[in-house]
Amino acid sequence: KPDNGKELYLTIFSDKTEEKCQEKDSNQIDSPVNLEMALIKIIRQLIQESKEEYVPISQVASEYQKKYQVSITKSMEKLQLGKKFAQLLKSYDSLEIKKQDNVYYVSLLT
Repeated sequence: KPDNGKELYLTIFSDKTEEKCQEKDSNQIDSPVNLEMALIKIIRQLIQESKEEYVPISQVASEYQKKYQVSITKSMEKLQLGKKFAQLLKSYDSLEIKKQDNVYYVSLLT
């Protein structure tokens, strides 16, 4: 309660809902299949937004980091999938990888 003085008191309540959702999302990546599904969903979204056929894999990794609050390489290490993101993407039958000017790009196979 503010008193008659010139000082102002403010009470801040924190809402942990968003934090819990992010935590829950990152915990869902508990298998190679879940990781593949998450990456395909991100790639599909990026292709739709960019209206390009291929998107840089660095952009996929950045979106993964934003969404799950953990780097793709950390998730790969946790699931014992190695450390090369491009190699992991190449192993998926539903994706196509191309390299242009030392940049890897990924697209969905239809």
